Amino acid sequence: MTALGIDLMRRLSLALLAALATVLAASEASATAGMVCEALDKSGAVVEMNLPRSPGIVPNWVMISTPVGDFSTKGAEGGVTALSILQSFEDDNSFAVDLSEDMLNPAIKLRLLIAEEGDELPVYIGYLQVVGQGVHPISCTEDE
Repeated sequence: MTALGIDLMRRLSLALLAALATVLAASEASATAGMVCEALDKSGAVVEMNLPRSPGIVPNWVMISTPVGDFSTKGAEGGVTALSILQSFEDDNSFAVDLSEDMLNPAIKLRLLIAEEGDELPVYIGYLQVVGQGVHPISCTEDE
């Protein structure tokens, strides 16, 4: 093969790789949804999650900020308490996640009721419980 042929093959390979990366990035973005929950009790508690679009699958990550502290399944940085997902459950009407420091006992419980109508985004309402510290009523919205 000539030098021109090798250069052409190399350029085609790079173009194909770039196109494949673009397709994979687009499918990854559409395969998950972000969710933000805010407290209804003026406590300032906030929950952020990244959820797979498939029902019944464990969240990719959860970050929580409450008056008693900050928690994350992404790891402990700057005073954030690292937690792991102990269990997760979703059906047509509800969503539940328990987070734990020791993988035995829940430290945080998130319970949500879900309502959906037609093509509209679901509505989530429920509570965030920091076990032994407090319960906060929350409302959540999902990104498109």
